[in-house]
Amino acid sequence: NTKDNDNHNGSLPWKLQSLDDQGALKTVGGDEFYVEYRHDKYSNSALAVAYSQDLQNGQYELEFWTTPISSRQSSRTATTN
Repeated sequence: NTKDNDNHNGSLPWKLQSLDDQGALKTVGGDEFYVEYRHDKYSNSALAVAYSQDLQNGQYELEFWTTPISSRQSSRTATTN
């Protein structure tokens, strides 16, 4: 689908699958998530955060957006290298 590719800049979307308390796949939506992408577990700030779209089947499609802090850090890194 061309529209989907345009929305994701040619990359595949990330999907998150929710599980119930016993670890079985959930088949309904309605969960709330806050997802951050970090360089490593010691990073103080996220490089990107994700907007999650509830697919109403236990899955969530994630669309990542860079944060203002990560943009400033990238600029600093680029000028010091």
